[in-house]
Amino acid sequence: MSGAVASLRSLVAELRRDHPRFGAAFLVLLSVFVGGLFIPAWLPFVDWGAQVGELAVMARWGEPGLGLQSYYQLQWLHGATPLRLVLTPLAWLLGADLAMRVALATCLLLQALFAVSILRRRGLSPWPAVLVFPGLYSYPLLFGQLDVVVGATCVFGALASWEKRHSTPGWRPALCWAGACLAAALVEPFAGIVAVSALAFLTILQGLEGDSPRAALRALGRLAVAALPALLVVVIELLRAAQWPLDGDINGRAPESQHLAHRLQLMLRY
Repeated sequence: MSGAVASLRSLVAELRRDHPRFGAAFLVLLSVFVGGLFIPAWLPFVDWGAQVGELAVMARWGEPGLGLQSYYQLQWLHGATPLRLVLTPLAWLLGADLAMRVALATCLLLQALFAVSILRRRGLSPWPAVLVFPGLYSYPLLFGQLDVVVGATCVFGALASWEKRHSTPGWRPALCWAGACLAAALVEPFAGIVAVSALAFLTILQGLEGDSPRAALRALGRLAVAALPALLVVVIELLRAAQWPLDGDINGRAPESQHLAHRLQLMLRY
């Protein structure tokens, strides 16, 4: 974590020193797209109220006198549960709505910074990173799908980590890739698939461009080991979905297989 913070600080310092005009434009865009999340009294995203309510319930789950256990059941294997658990301490301090806004703002900020980092690692101008900003308010976000936004942020982080560490020998880079892919899979299974697929594609492409075949195979081996935790989470999610009725359950809800297909569509649209 400290290494990631140091890398971001170094990136910001580089932009201020070498690209002051871009840094100023980037700051203005951040103020509009990220700072604007804290202006409305209520964010106009479709499922925002439901997700804020879920976080509020989890944050006050053990309070005596509320009896929340009589009305709600905590689904530990649900895809949204890990993200809610991470945000619960923040909800204790800030309240559920503000905690969700802070998490969303952090994700949008990181996506923009990761895009700049990837461009700079490749020796390119940072200006194309401004194209990321219109995509921050994406289709999933407009429907309040915070888990998809967090999953996409993890994908950006995995790509930025690969750009920084793909030529580093040893298993330390693989641990970084494993963490990013696992985080993506925990909050959104198909985000884990996208992260693993993207890293595999970049590793193969790097091998074709100049690395020796043996070095490329070693890199793929490290990536395969790093991808195992994320792929295991995806398999567990698919096995859990396979247990749902094909035509909906007794409450008339759509089967989880349709939910998985819908989440895949969201990630593709993102």
